[in-house]
Amino acid sequence: MQSGAASSVSRTMASITVVPPAQRGREIAKTPDLDVAVVESRFRGQRGTISVPLGFSRSSQVIVWDTLVASGPGDGYRVDLRNGEGTMTGRLAVAIPRRPVTRAMRNSNIALEIRRLREFRGERPVDINESERLRREMPYADSLPPYGGLFVSPDRTLWITDAVAPGDTVWFATAFSLSGTIVGRLRVSGNTIPVAFGNDRVLLRAEDADGIVSLRLHRIIVKQGERTAH
Repeated sequence: MQSGAASSVSRTMASITVVPPAQRGREIAKTPDLDVAVVESRFRGQRGTISVPLGFSRSSQVIVWDTLVASGPGDGYRVDLRNGEGTMTGRLAVAIPRRPVTRAMRNSNIALEIRRLREFRGERPVDINESERLRREMPYADSLPPYGGLFVSPDRTLWITDAVAPGDTVWFATAFSLSGTIVGRLRVSGNTIPVAFGNDRVLLRAEDADGIVSLRLHRIIVKQGERTAH
């Protein structure tokens, strides 16, 4: 954990719940979620403590993959596979090191968080200066999460995106078949994030300098063994 005003760090737990049609949901498993730090707060001059997620914290990722429930706890590049009853049936694991969090990543993220705080059009914080201080001094993880998100395309391919840091102009995703085999690696250029994967295309979200959001559908092209989005 990079330096910040944290007195302790713990990890929260998330529930994996199956909700059949017209029935009550039932919990089938628990999985580690966010890394949370306890920091000192000074809202309106009153000292206290609050819990905040670490910057670039790991978080649980869960998706239905055919008849399986795939969950990524972020403990290394690992995805646990369960059936509908919660019984572990397999695991995907790849020996990929996590990217260290640099000062430039941290500064870019702080600037982004403060911009969002100032441009937020809902109810204003009770103490805007303190809210900005917390964002400047919040503790950060030493490394980015092992991956970003999980997606499943209609052809039952599991796509796992790499973690992306502010300022990145390219990102990657790895495709797994139901047998657990890596069947492809996708490279996407541009400051975008994935929304959904089709069999041969990907839906991307982009935001320009004025904050205008657009959705873009790109075809996945295979060229010399590498997949790219165009």
